[in-house]
Amino acid sequence: QLSVEAGAGFLVHDIEDEIVDDTFIQLLKDHRTVLCPTLVVVSGYFDAFGQQYTPTAEDIADGDPEQLASLQKLAHLYPGRIHHFVLEPEDIYAAYKIADIVLIPTLYSEGTSLSCIEAMASGKALIATCVGGLTDLIIDGYSGLLVKPDHDEILLAIMRLVNDERLRHELGRQAKTQAHYFSKINWQQHWLKLIRKLPKPPQETQLEKTTYTLVHPPTFLVYEVMKQRPQHLFEGLAQLGIPSFYIDAIAHPAPQIINNNLHILDQNAPIDYRNYCVYTYYPYHIDLFTQQKPQVLIYDVLDAPEIHQSQEAMEKHNRMLTRADIVVTSSKYLYKKYKNELSQQEIHYIPNAANPLTLAIQPKAEDFPHYKSKTIGYYGAIAEWFDFELLGKICKQFSECQIVLLGPCREGFPEYDLLCNLKNQYKNLFYLGLKPYEQLGQYAHYFDVSIIPFIENEITKNCSPVKLFEYMSLGKPIVTTEMPECHNYRSAWVAKHHEDFIELLNRALHFPIKKEYFSLMQQEAQENTWIVRAQMIKEALERCYKHHKSV
Repeated sequence: QLSVEAGAGFLVHDIEDEIVDDTFIQLLKDHRTVLCPTLVVVSGYFDAFGQQYTPTAEDIADGDPEQLASLQKLAHLYPGRIHHFVLEPEDIYAAYKIADIVLIPTLYSEGTSLSCIEAMASGKALIATCVGGLTDLIIDGYSGLLVKPDHDEILLAIMRLVNDERLRHELGRQAKTQAHYFSKINWQQHWLKLIRKLPKPPQETQLEKTTYTLVHPPTFLVYEVMKQRPQHLFEGLAQLGIPSFYIDAIAHPAPQIINNNLHILDQNAPIDYRNYCVYTYYPYHIDLFTQQKPQVLIYDVLDAPEIHQSQEAMEKHNRMLTRADIVVTSSKYLYKKYKNELSQQEIHYIPNAANPLTLAIQPKAEDFPHYKSKTIGYYGAIAEWFDFELLGKICKQFSECQIVLLGPCREGFPEYDLLCNLKNQYKNLFYLGLKPYEQLGQYAHYFDVSIIPFIENEITKNCSPVKLFEYMSLGKPIVTTEMPECHNYRSAWVAKHHEDFIELLNRALHFPIKKEYFSLMQQEAQENTWIVRAQMIKEALERCYKHHKSV
């Protein structure tokens, strides 16, 4: 059941497990999983090999006559010559010691075979099929024989070694020499070398702790729900040694400790902002900071101010711009605009980013659809900037694919009605709703192509989509509509219009993509992480804090 729910397309199992009931059959149908219950005879074959096979009354009544005949023939064909053992790991080498030839007859797949390495270390002549990781361990004709996964080929190799003692001895000698490369000591050294290259934990990389503390005032963003730029930046700043308080949008009976430096506080936590440096993106905080002037005020302009859709918000936004000590923008367009308009503030262009570690591959989610062979995927807010006309064209043009959308879409708003209409019209469109950030890997890793289908307006013109960088981290081809920020990254395929988008999407789905593209994507993902962005904020904050203290 777990295998099917994790996304298995072809399931082989022993029906003696007694799980093939009506519920399980329906589960197979829902996930479009093929069931192959052929392993029911394995235990019988083991008994036959050991000359111990005696069919039970149940076997005779319910068994396949051909299978029963096969087992009985094996049990009596070569008496005393076939032996089956189950050994403890510490007894394996004794078994190898009495062998002349070791055979690994894998037919389909093999990782780094521990059995192969053990046999080589025992100095035995080895025959293995040329599948999977076996070809990485054995040099054909030098430290063993590699053969096609075919019965006749395997038999010919066995006969060759049975009849050639000198070759058996030479292959065993070279195998034992080669096995030293896979020794436990070498294994440890390789791992240590890799581990030493990793960034040290935050508590080891911190320099002397800062003399200031950074606070995120309460807004509408719940810390653990749909993590966005502010949460990612605070986690990065905490890793860099800055004591930080994130005042949440909900109640907390007790502070949540994320790491040594980051604490999540109750929405009503009593904070006197005059004692702290403050980070905000919410213009409605301006009156509070007029009463309680922070030590340093950072105003992060996440989007074009038009997103606020009210004259009051625009007025407060403009006041916040002039009150802030540091103004940060996520788009070059806004950076250039404010650089020309504001003379007293530090202005910084800090685009969005991603955290590759939190998007590690995970088992496929239970509700991930299995409708089509290829998946076109999107995750993020589905709001007024989403191009529903383009989405309809994608569903129609790529009817052989499934289109999977993740993210919040507000009921009662026009965009929700548009989405529902498209869902009713196209059966290959799936909307799975909002998912916790930590679960995105269960979905996004199973996209074949990632898309950003936005309309062109003032909001998207000034938008640095977080999902762009997360798509890079996932290593999935990216097709996006026209947005100036996307042109800064070569791994994003930017479409000028709908027809161009369809053409680029078709190329990403159906044509081979050069490995250089994925290397470029990996490079851009590594250059655009939240810890890099947090370092930029930290440098600006420390410079401004020191200046204020010296005045």
